[in-house]
Amino acid sequence: MAFETYTVRAGDTLTSIAKKFGTTVDALLAINPDITDPNKIFVDQVINIRQSSQSGGDSTMTDFAIVVNINGDTARSSDNNIKVNRVNTGIYSVTFPQDISRWLWQATLGAADDSDQQPGSVTTQLGAMGANHVVTVHTFDAGNNFIDRPFHLRVHDL
Repeated sequence: MAFETYTVRAGDTLTSIAKKFGTTVDALLAINPDITDPNKIFVDQVINIRQSSQSGGDSTMTDFAIVVNINGDTARSSDNNIKVNRVNTGIYSVTFPQDISRWLWQATLGAADDSDQQPGSVTTQLGAMGANHVVTVHTFDAGNNFIDRPFHLRVHDL
């Protein structure tokens, strides 16, 4: 069987890892028989997250999430391979580590700490120059003018 893996980082728990990848602690334990105590994982430990889709078996849902600050910097991300580029005022290009053209995505305005409560809107569009792994995010003020705004973006497999 082939698995996708994750390297444990400081502060991770099996519960937080399960939540990050849209699975359960029991499911992680089932595919990681070397973990005998779910409360004992360590930094740099490589654990199986899900069965790879190339293996022909069932796989758990893939889910990416990112919180972007007003200046285009990543505040939080579910995957270090997600890259954000502020293209212009109110225009951001978010690149994912794989093709997401058949996935669902949802963007909402909001700062990482809920400090930005100003009215406005956000739109998304798949692809930049036909790239199936890029979502373009546009943020607007209440008058539909481009403005830099913090946003959250979630992308998940069906």
